Parts: sequence; C-alpha cells; structure tokens
Amino acid sequence: MNVKTAVEQLAGPIGKEIGASDDHTQAALLNGFCEMLEQTCRMTDINTQLCFISDKLTHRARLVIIQLAEFCETSKP
Repeated sequence: MNVKTAVEQLAGPIGKEIGASDDHTQAALLNGFCEMLEQTCRMTDINTQLCFISDKLTHRARLVIIQLAEFCETSKP
C-alpha cells in the first residue's frame, strides 16, 4: 500500500495555483524548492536527483524550465 503525505498529494494542485499567481509567489516557490534541493543533495550527487526529476517532467514543464534557464543565463542576477 502506498501512503502519500499531504505534501505529495497536494504538489500538483499547489503548483497549478502558484502557476496562476504573481511573480513574487512563483519566485518564492522556486527559491524554496531549489534551495532545499541543493541543500539536501549536498551529501549526494545533485545531478542524479535532477535526472530523476527530469525523467518525470511533462513536455510543457520541460519547455518552461529550459526557457527560464536560458533567461537566467542571459540576465543579470
């Protein structure tokens, strides 16, 4: 039996709500997610975790992440 936590059950719906939110809320989500992912992967290989994540992304999610990464590369921090 697979028992999911509330966070696991609500990840998709919360993502959709934040996706329709403002830029501050969207950035806060990404900042919190990325900071904790980087922190928890310090003891392991973050590339492995990124591989696991990317394998489960939808086509639309991949496109947005690629566009965001490209924008981050060309803009000042």
